[in-house]
Amino acid sequence: MQTSNQQALLTELRQLLVSCLVFDCAVADPQEIAEVAPDDLRILAQESPGSARGVQNLERAATSLYKALQAGMDQANAEVAATIARMREYQENSSQFCKRLQDYLDIAFKHQVLLFLLWKNRTDDIVREYFDGIPKES
Repeated sequence: MQTSNQQALLTELRQLLVSCLVFDCAVADPQEIAEVAPDDLRILAQESPGSARGVQNLERAATSLYKALQAGMDQANAEVAATIARMREYQENSSQFCKRLQDYLDIAFKHQVLLFLLWKNRTDDIVREYFDGIPKES
């Protein structure tokens, strides 16, 4: 159940990023070089997606990074050396964030599978007590 919720969240994040990009392209000045706030880069590197607030912070920071990456694809900005260097930095930050998120989801999925298997095979008294609240009989 949690894995399908996480997949749904990732799909929703992608849709949110695309819709933000469409809105941003409609109102943004094409000559403006997009910046990613240092705090957003820190959030992508350190924030845990284990809580609702963490997910919200990551959504906001990922959106900011995505917008900057898309803005950097503009031909006029691509010719500027500073923009190219910034794009490489942002792409590295994006890759690191994706790796962190993948690692987190991998650990969370394995944890849920382990809990399910322990629950399904709850023959051990300690496991039975943990899952069912049934104290060990003396």
